[in-house]
Amino acid sequence: MVKVLAILIMGSILVPVKGSGEVFPEVIYGDDNRRDLYQLGSGKSQLKNWARSTAIISSKSKIKDSSLFGFKKLVTKSLESAQNVCSDEPFAEQPIGGWCTGFLVKDDVLVTAGHCITSESRCDTAAIIFDYGYAEGSEELNYAKSDNIYSCKKIIAQEYDSPRGLDYAIIQLDRKVKGRTPLKLRTQGKVSSYASLTVIGHPTGLPTKVAEGAYVRENDNSAYFVSNTDTYGGNSGSPIFNQNGVVEGVLVRGEQDFVQRNGCNVSFRCAMDECRGEDVTRSTTFAHLVP
Repeated sequence: MVKVLAILIMGSILVPVKGSGEVFPEVIYGDDNRRDLYQLGSGKSQLKNWARSTAIISSKSKIKDSSLFGFKKLVTKSLESAQNVCSDEPFAEQPIGGWCTGFLVKDDVLVTAGHCITSESRCDTAAIIFDYGYAEGSEELNYAKSDNIYSCKKIIAQEYDSPRGLDYAIIQLDRKVKGRTPLKLRTQGKVSSYASLTVIGHPTGLPTKVAEGAYVRENDNSAYFVSNTDTYGGNSGSPIFNQNGVVEGVLVRGEQDFVQRNGCNVSFRCAMDECRGEDVTRSTTFAHLVP
């Protein structure tokens, strides 16, 4: 299923090259289920708690000093500006703050995709930012609390082996994260076929989005399974939850992102059972490597 890697880098978003056998996670299946945190409603408090333990991965070069005490300024562009999306594309006006997603598995350990943190030099330049999302709907996301910004101290384990379907990185943060509960990983067995799934992350680097309504489409490979989550390039490293809140795996690959319409870009759309699907590296392939 996965063949030779061939990608172009446009800004900070990875997109597929025509004819390539491998692309990164991007597409809408069926209805667009992506929601901002404030749109979830009071009955979704559990999803909001899970989201608190996810983070956007950005670059230290995009973080600047601020005159606001206790805050740093983030250098961002709107989705419309960065990706030339059409003005009616969902979230077109929202800021892009990073290029991948990660999630806590211990108070100072984060998991993401292996292609997001590929080397110690990449680790050194990465910034991990929690609460990059619209919890109330009115936040100014061009600023982030200094206490919510972390650095990558070192890589604990990393693998990026596309032919085998393995794509994960486990990194240690520069300090312990307080007030957030590490997420639980599946450590044995595997998710059931057609099991319901939820993804939380940062599609195209946007503020936190929660997308329910997906399920397991293909479940035979021991290293990864295929889902139909509504996910984009910045969702690489996003946790994929089962109904009990256990992380089944890490979002790593998928369909193409945008297609052009009248000179601007719109989300590529597929039926729930069509197109290639989104690949998820199973948690069982790396859970034993978490210290």
